[in-house]
Amino acid sequence: MFKLTTPTSIPLLKLPASALEALSNEILGPVDDIDLFTAFWNETETLLWHLNHDDTLPEDPLLAVALANPEYV
Repeated sequence: MFKLTTPTSIPLLKLPASALEALSNEILGPVDDIDLFTAFWNETETLLWHLNHDDTLPEDPLLAVALANPEYV
């Protein structure tokens, strides 16, 4: 499990290069100004969780809310 607190942390995920590229393109592809986007990400306290199929879910209230309300995911 890994919690990303900034969009520029995507390369830190332990994923195959093709998956990292696809994820980066999906999240950062439409972004023209990475600094502005990072500021927005931080201002809105955005988090991106990467959970493996065998991870135990952490006791994190934000993750619990997200999983209970998939429309926010």
